[in-house]
Amino acid sequence: MESTVHIAAFEALKAENGVLLQRADTAEKQANKYQKKLVTAEEKLGQLSHELGQLKRLVFGVRSERFVLGFEQDQLPLFGGAPAQDLAPETETITYTKRKNGKPKRRALPSHLPREVIVIEPDVDTTDLKRIGEEITETLDYHPGRLTVIERIRPKYIDPLREESGVFIGALPARPLEKGNAEASLLAHVVIEKYVDHLPIYRARGTF
Repeated sequence: MESTVHIAAFEALKAENGVLLQRADTAEKQANKYQKKLVTAEEKLGQLSHELGQLKRLVFGVRSERFVLGFEQDQLPLFGGAPAQDLAPETETITYTKRKNGKPKRRALPSHLPREVIVIEPDVDTTDLKRIGEEITETLDYHPGRLTVIERIRPKYIDPLREESGVFIGALPARPLEKGNAEASLLAHVVIEKYVDHLPIYRARGTF
């Protein structure tokens, strides 16, 4: 009688163990299934993050990186799909005729601006010399709230008794920009407004 009870208990434990093993196997299969889904989701998340980064660079990046007009030859598209076809741009030949004007001339400064005239004589005695003309150089000067033009007149002289000595003319003072027509005060004003006051150049024009 006692052995029969033991056998029955053993069979019950064996059956229970089988159920537990079956449940463990099922749980392992489900865990593997969820693990595969997790890996797939992580790969998809990485792909979406990469695409988002590319889109942000195209929209918010520097101008040279914002818009991609086409793909290079034999290069796959960014987000998959069929390979890009030959996207070589169509070309056309345009011809035109340009008249050669020689050395470009700088436009004269506005005539309505007030002018300060400075005469620069040569560093020689001009008593017996003959005046044959003059050189006029205009530069733009800045005073708080207004612009002025400095007009430097340099008379030209020759010695009528010794024409081979050449033309006598005064020397221009040094300028901050060689061949420029802006005085140091105007350049300083523009630099201060741009880099100290952070005022764009097109708005600085309105202060003149």
